[in-house]
Amino acid sequence: MVYNCFMNTNVEILNYLNLVNERLGKLYKLSGFNPLPDDFVFNKKVIKERLFLNQMQSEISFPDFVFGEKKYLKKHFKYSIKNIRNLLKNKELSKAMSTEFQTRFSVYLTMRESVTALLLKDFNKFNFNECDAYAEIFNINPVMFNLLTELFEKDCNLEMLIEELENKYKTSYEEKLKAIEAKTTAQEIKKKENTILELENERANAFTKNKEEIKNHKLAIKNEKKAEKTKKHEEVKKVKTSIANKEK
Repeated sequence: MVYNCFMNTNVEILNYLNLVNERLGKLYKLSGFNPLPDDFVFNKKVIKERLFLNQMQSEISFPDFVFGEKKYLKKHFKYSIKNIRNLLKNKELSKAMSTEFQTRFSVYLTMRESVTALLLKDFNKFNFNECDAYAEIFNINPVMFNLLTELFEKDCNLEMLIEELENKYKTSYEEKLKAIEAKTTAQEIKKKENTILELENERANAFTKNKEEIKNHKLAIKNEKKAEKTKKHEEVKKVKTSIANKEK
């Protein structure tokens, strides 16, 4: 954990933390708390990954303790904080991880601990919502969360929990990413299909409208000619009648 004077706020760090969780952004702005590594860079790769993680947030499922009495939720939240602190303290547990993933894991745990602690401070507020609180923790990183659900348990075996975690994380993330990309591709195809369909409908409607206009125009000309013919016929009839009357 790094604490800096809030006057030295780094906008890129603030923006990223807000993307992860607004509580973290607010905490950083007010106290300088920064769970990110010193070499953090707010680049396109980081933004893209964060946006993908945000798209995975809808895959949440709630455990039974969320729907029980509030005291049980509080108890499980406290268990998770205790387990997280033990993981952060015992570096031996994560020694099998690559340096890059160790950093990712440590950052995640630090963020999760902070968000959970902040949620517990709001626990007795009238508008506190158990499902929303659980979802906030889940949304920090849905992939990591799903691999560490046992952190909420009192007798969590931390060593077994994080065994092969790096490989599990990479596999799970790639699977979810492919699903999002496939869904996005399908949506784009459907969007293109709808656009093409709309254009075809517009063309068909324009053709029908044009055809109807031509038909009406022809009918109008026909009626006009018919009226002109009738008018001439009446005029001829009047002339003949007039001549006939004179001859009498």
